[in-house]
Amino acid sequence: MSESTINYEPDLALYPISHDPLVFYKKIAQYAQERMDKGALVFLEINEFRSAETKALFSTCTSVEIVQDMQGKDRILQVVV
Repeated sequence: MSESTINYEPDLALYPISHDPLVFYKKIAQYAQERMDKGALVFLEINEFRSAETKALFSTCTSVEIVQDMQGKDRILQVVV
């Protein structure tokens, strides 16, 4: 992680309680696929180094797209449930 991330983001946002860095994304993916209406939109800020793994969690959704930020980093996941 960059120094600015470590200095300015709260520990709770950076370090999951579980040893699984995707634990929160797994919960969101499960919720989206089980409880949201077909066609609903989900936007997530993601870790650029785990973008493919995070995208794979939503593989049963209608559409999953990684969007790059202004620096060209894979930073946003756009999901159509």
